[in-house]
Amino acid sequence: MEIQSLEDMMKAAITAHQSNELSEAEGIYEKVLKMAPDHADANRLMGFVCLNKGDAEQALPFLTAAIKKQPSAPSPWKLYIKALTNLGQYDNAKRAIDDGKKAVGNGQTFLSLEKHLDKKKSEQRVNPPLKKIENLVTLIRNKQFDEVLTLAGELAKAYPNSWRLHGIQGTAYAGLKRNETAIEQYEQALKLNADSPHILNKKGSALREINKTEEAVNCWTRAIEIKPNFAPAYMNLGRAFRNEGDTETALKHLQKAVDIRPNFAQAHVLIGKILKENGDNVSAIESLNTALVINPEKGEVHRMLSTIVKYTPDDKQFNQMKDLAESKEIEPESKHHLMFGLAKAYEDTGEYEKSFHYYLAGNKIQKDQKEFKIEHEEEDFLLIKRSQPIIDSFALKIADVSQSIVPIFIVGMPRSGTSLIEQIVCSHSEVFGAGELSHVVNHGLDLCLGKKQIDQSSILNFRENYLATLKLEATGYKFISDKMPHNFRFLPLICAAFPEARIVNVKRDAKATCWSNFKQHFPAKGLAYSHNLDDIVRYFKIYKDLIQAWEAKYSARVYTCDYDQLTSDPEAETIKLINGIKLDWQASCLSPHENPRTVFTASQQQVREEIYSGSSKGWEKFKPYLRDTFEDL
Repeated sequence: MEIQSLEDMMKAAITAHQSNELSEAEGIYEKVLKMAPDHADANRLMGFVCLNKGDAEQALPFLTAAIKKQPSAPSPWKLYIKALTNLGQYDNAKRAIDDGKKAVGNGQTFLSLEKHLDKKKSEQRVNPPLKKIENLVTLIRNKQFDEVLTLAGELAKAYPNSWRLHGIQGTAYAGLKRNETAIEQYEQALKLNADSPHILNKKGSALREINKTEEAVNCWTRAIEIKPNFAPAYMNLGRAFRNEGDTETALKHLQKAVDIRPNFAQAHVLIGKILKENGDNVSAIESLNTALVINPEKGEVHRMLSTIVKYTPDDKQFNQMKDLAESKEIEPESKHHLMFGLAKAYEDTGEYEKSFHYYLAGNKIQKDQKEFKIEHEEEDFLLIKRSQPIIDSFALKIADVSQSIVPIFIVGMPRSGTSLIEQIVCSHSEVFGAGELSHVVNHGLDLCLGKKQIDQSSILNFRENYLATLKLEATGYKFISDKMPHNFRFLPLICAAFPEARIVNVKRDAKATCWSNFKQHFPAKGLAYSHNLDDIVRYFKIYKDLIQAWEAKYSARVYTCDYDQLTSDPEAETIKLINGIKLDWQASCLSPHENPRTVFTASQQQVREEIYSGSSKGWEKFKPYLRDTFEDL
């Protein structure tokens, strides 16, 4: 219905404003001011919107007009003084306070503003002028971290006790992945201003990056104690608890974040991600769609939705993705996500040539963003092969080790079925499914590459470090599964350090495995070979060469499970699997889709469905566009 009167227009604008729909409110205020330039409430509220956007300078003329129309009203004066203070115009702000007291006739109204102004003027002696700080913040937004450090270093000579400068330098170091140095800067800032929730929040993020989760949680908790409605800290707590597997606590923190800030798109996205991991696709779609309403150009959200939704040609979100792909508005960080989303949508609608085009485009963007050479992988595999006899010579004996926890290693190429195998295995009441753990590579890579001395002491040290971290994953279980696929590289070390371990090697059709890697969106650096079809084929070949060598050597220790046979005859192959890793039989292993555990891997959708066959034929739809890429497999 068309709005006729100024009164109706203002009611609509205020309703939108109260619902935090600021863009809509701003648009209506602009229309009102075109019709009535001196409208007091429209000018005041337009100034308020500008302040919320961080544009104090733009707010000033609106607030001046509001004061001119209603000089005795305190609200426009307060906003005007706040805008001047934010701009660092402290003398003008002081004059405005004096003028406001006279006009309003109530000095008490301005007490808090005077205290805030005094604090800002005090900070001015410690911190650089606001304009210089804003310039550094702009450089950070543009990811010009080295320039930030240069300029901030120069300013620090004049302002050695500036907590803001230390905080900005910390953010720049964090942007350069120098998190230990970032933490040092944040600690310096906190010595000068212990009650800054923003610095505590950033310090927590840097601690999380170096896996000091407990310390990070303490920082975020302290930030909330100081500022109870600090949404970013709740967001970070939600992410931390999600990563620790406590999704219930994670969702509570994230819900608090969106209660405080309804337009917090990032929090809505993470809520959707957790709900999806928990198998609640209906609620996940709702949260992700909420994030899209807030930010329709967020490519990651489109891609995440594409992993849940089965598209039809007239699907609204599918058409949104098409329009976005043709626009120039999309951010570079979002583009590869959008390409994978479109690839999945075109695959759903049977337009395989277009789908293939977008899989290529998405992977190319990711490949260009990473420094990767397949030759480096080939060299590492040779080194790993050479270290095997030495590692074997120091293998521990089962009689010499304690067995309070028995690891079950599930290895193979990514996308070969390792998630399904873990889902089956951890449906057993004695097994906790820990998912893809990085402990083996963190503690054992240098041993296998020959960069560390290999002897019985180093093998035992590896074992103790691994088990110490494994115990943190779960308590009360005899067996814990670790399904990091790339652990196939380290089977000699695993066999030597864990004589009691159960090991499953998962195999799948080579072409299906390679294609599944290519079409899957992998952000991880360790899967950089998946962004190029030729790299994938070369990687599969060195994987095959290595795993055949291990099979010949460790056949008595490793149970090999054929994914395609498993999906063709689930009951018989599941019984073989459970027997093969020496677990007592439990019928629950035949219903892995009923296992309620949270699944973080790319196969989270498949493992929630009953086991079905035929997935290894999916690549054949793209055979005309692959040409002879897979001929050597």
